[in-house]
Amino acid sequence: RTTSSNLSISESSSDGDMDFRASGNRFIPLLDQIFALLTTPFPVPHPPAYQRLWRSYLKNNSKFIFTTLNGLFPLFHSINDFHAEGVVEGNATYDSKNFDLMTFRDHNITKVVDDNGTEKVLECNERYYVPSEITWLLKTLGFTKVEIFGAKLGALSREDKLTTEDFEMLVIAER
Repeated sequence: RTTSSNLSISESSSDGDMDFRASGNRFIPLLDQIFALLTTPFPVPHPPAYQRLWRSYLKNNSKFIFTTLNGLFPLFHSINDFHAEGVVEGNATYDSKNFDLMTFRDHNITKVVDDNGTEKVLECNERYYVPSEITWLLKTLGFTKVEIFGAKLGALSREDKLTTEDFEMLVIAER
């Protein structure tokens, strides 16, 4: 479809230390919840490497599209109850030990069985964001328009207004 639409899409993989020789007008991280993973324990913008990456790569009138955890959700719901719904044998299990309302961080234990049948136990620390905070963070990175929507798994749409029922939010920012 990209060829018939005359689109040129490049792919790359990195731990954040990327050197872009050209710039583009879209940056869509294919890592779910990128903001939840790229911040410090305090509400400080992303590590400098990522700030340089986004600023150097994105042209004016470009878009940055991603999902992140919705900070409104844990204010109205139990995170453990949410993850217990629809558990399928063989999938990861999740046990929230503490949701810190001061930092909006969930400290949890996630267990998953790898392809070799070995159980892995991960001590996780995930960051949730409220819409006003994500807007502020993106504005500090030079984005002028920020739109936030509810993120439905497998059906992302601008038609879905963000509510306290949405575990994740879809963010579309423009510079």
